[in-house]
Amino acid sequence: MNGDPKKLSENSECNTYFSRLFHPASIAHVGASAQSAIGRFNFTQYFLDMKYNGRIYPVNPKYQEVLGLPCYACLADIPDPIDVAILAVPAHICLEILKEVPAGKVQFVIIHTSGFGEIDHHELDTEIIRLSKEKQFRVVGPNCMGVYSQPGRIGFWQGHWEIVDQPGTVGFISQSGGHGVNLVLAGMNTGIFFNKVLSLGNQLDVSINEVLAYLGDDETIEVIGIYVEEIGDGRHFQELLRRINPKKRVIVWKGGVTRVGKEAAATHTGSMAGNERIFEAAMRQAGVIRAAHLHEMACNRLIA
Repeated sequence: MNGDPKKLSENSECNTYFSRLFHPASIAHVGASAQSAIGRFNFTQYFLDMKYNGRIYPVNPKYQEVLGLPCYACLADIPDPIDVAILAVPAHICLEILKEVPAGKVQFVIIHTSGFGEIDHHELDTEIIRLSKEKQFRVVGPNCMGVYSQPGRIGFWQGHWEIVDQPGTVGFISQSGGHGVNLVLAGMNTGIFFNKVLSLGNQLDVSINEVLAYLGDDETIEVIGIYVEEIGDGRHFQELLRRINPKKRVIVWKGGVTRVGKEAAATHTGSMAGNERIFEAAMRQAGVIRAAHLHEMACNRLIA
């Protein structure tokens, strides 16, 4: 499925393919552990709490069992195909794990880990892309939170079990994992319920444009929020917005506008924010709503 994002985003087969990211039949969690630790995201526990009804495969060579589930030493040992594999291990171990994966076994790899191109380790980026083509999987991230899907009953935060039984019609795409977490939490306090949220991080492979096209065609989504720091194909982004905006309300929050914001964006995703004046004109032509910060996105735009 690797290829030109513009072609992929306009392909109905691609929309079916992306549905496996938001409605996976099976998930592997590499780095799973029953032990709590500072900074550890226990995705296996999150899925159990959300009553995810697919197959969960904890992966960690240290354990034979995690939270009552059989635990595997590596992805290659899992006997079944995997729709989504979440990698929550150090960057260099991500490479070791993916090198062992048989071609075609995994559809999507979410690299939760940081330590790639955003800190100038571009050689790791290059190797990840090479492996994705060789092994036939798509990459979300690195340096991201991953996916929340209310209909798929999966999430990336310990509190998502509280809202998984409350259907929503809002989709959110974010390059910042923190903003993805905080906006959903703000929604819980203001009565906004999300249908699908994707934290993209560095956009090494899967892009904002591809996910925007998917959510634009998703009949369960009525409002789309976007937090963006960099867009690989700005012209296509504008074209998608102009196509989607008449059908659904679209709100765009752009990071990296101020000097401090630009520095934060560069540190976070390794990207450099573009010209604000050009971006503002493009968004005005597309007819979308702009938000200046999280509070405005959550309180004044998504429910307006």
